[in-house]
Amino acid sequence: EYFSYVFILEAVVKIVAIVINAIDKWIVDGLLVNGAGWATKLWAFGIGRFDNDVIDGLPNGAANLAQASGELLRTTQTGRIRSYLMLLFATAIPCILLTLIIVWKVSGNGN
Repeated sequence: EYFSYVFILEAVVKIVAIVINAIDKWIVDGLLVNGAGWATKLWAFGIGRFDNDVIDGLPNGAANLAQASGELLRTTQTGRIRSYLMLLFATAIPCILLTLIIVWKVSGNGN
């Protein structure tokens, strides 16, 4: 009789161990631990994309704009004084005319 109780108890313990092992393997490790790992990977991927595209993208965009502007302005550097004087007068004359129009309007003559 004692041995039958031991045999039954041993069988119950084995069944409980199998059930607990399955719960640990499929629920705790499978869903919770691995799920947290995948969620962390997904979050890190999103943060990495935000960092590369937005945080690093703004200074990179400003640098690319500055470089493109420099390359565009390089074409205006001919080394000839005549070109520089033409550019000076081409910008000075509209500025002077705009200033005269504003002064004329402010002084009341242009109503």
